[in-house]
Amino acid sequence: MAHTTYSADVFHPAVVEKGVASSVTKRSLEYATVLRVLVVDDHPAILRHVRTWVHSTHIAEVVGTESDPTAAAGAWEALRPDVVLCDVHMPVLDGVELCTKLRQEHPDAAVLLFSAREDATVRSRAARAGATGVISKTASPAELAEALQRAAGQVP
Repeated sequence: MAHTTYSADVFHPAVVEKGVASSVTKRSLEYATVLRVLVVDDHPAILRHVRTWVHSTHIAEVVGTESDPTAAAGAWEALRPDVVLCDVHMPVLDGVELCTKLRQEHPDAAVLLFSAREDATVRSRAARAGATGVISKTASPAELAEALQRAAGQVP
């Protein structure tokens, strides 16, 4: 059963407290920018994990999650997030196919894919689909923060 959640667009506590460690995060706080992220994954446990992972960056807030990749375009339209963070490996519609579909319908959509496997084929497919990148599920919060900022066009 598909499940979509939305949360209020609020400032991340780290932005208010300014208690952060990484230079990527400090650079973001100078502009008080909180990235709005939509997470797409077909496993509820992974959705919860990725929400925590995004929260740990101190520069982003998960504004919605979608467990049905076929409904992700509708969630993007409703939320207009800065970045869609999407699992590569999903049944019915994988992350690369979702990226292609989303970018065709919404060329300004920024899609960052994540995967447990490092795979040159996936990176190549992702680039052709218009994804801003592929990040490992084992990446640190600082690496995720930088990838999200790049996806949102905040870092060259």
